[in-house]
Amino acid sequence: MPIWYVAGHYSQGRPHSTRPGALSPVSGVGRSARDAVLPSLDVSKPQLAREHRSPGVRAGANGSFVVPVHKRLLTQPSGASAIQLSIQLHEIPVPERRYVADAVGVETRGENVRFLFGQKALDSERLRSIVVVSVFPDPIHNFLRTCDVTPEGVQGNFLSGLTDFLSRNEIAPTPPQTFREEPAQAVALTSNLISVTYVGREAELDFFHLAPNALRKVNKDSEVAVDPIVRIDLATSALAGILLRLVELEPSLPGETR
Repeated sequence: MPIWYVAGHYSQGRPHSTRPGALSPVSGVGRSARDAVLPSLDVSKPQLAREHRSPGVRAGANGSFVVPVHKRLLTQPSGASAIQLSIQLHEIPVPERRYVADAVGVETRGENVRFLFGQKALDSERLRSIVVVSVFPDPIHNFLRTCDVTPEGVQGNFLSGLTDFLSRNEIAPTPPQTFREEPAQAVALTSNLISVTYVGREAELDFFHLAPNALRKVNKDSEVAVDPIVRIDLATSALAGILLRLVELEPSLPGETR
């Protein structure tokens, strides 16, 4: 039963693709159990995750975690030098904020890709609450390469493994829906790091954020502060629908900054 963690690498202060070796299945234990999930999202103040942290990871300011950075000098096609910075997302405690989504959507708004996660009312299809996570194009491009999806939309190890799993178990991907209303309870967040996990019919998306100011400091430091944003619990079929929708959207997104 595969559990996958997707980790991002950074080059020149922006996410950079990992290669297939970075997508290694994790054995069945996974992360520690969390507190009970509340029906709504409380973002009134930053909270620290209370679980075990990997060696070298320490609590930072305002709910962030300071993690080690691995640096490597690269030569670009132009001949210029660049420093590749890499961190491992699976070493960072998961976001304390959690939200259970039974409705998901993906849309573009300006430069952003917006992930929409909703909870439906008990007695209707009406939304009770919604969480909107905005991500700029560069992290989307690199997240898909981390999933081993080429710019031409060719699926690699992670996404093909997910679709094979769904096919083998006769589970159809759930297409993202169009959200036509905004409920009274709506929360807007931002992210540029995404970790994906699935096991059986259950999946989760962990969103993190690496602030520009933190990247500015990392040139002289060997560590960087990462902010856990939110964990989204959802069905594996819905996760597959999100990823497939991102593959469709990618050709229309602005190209990566250089």
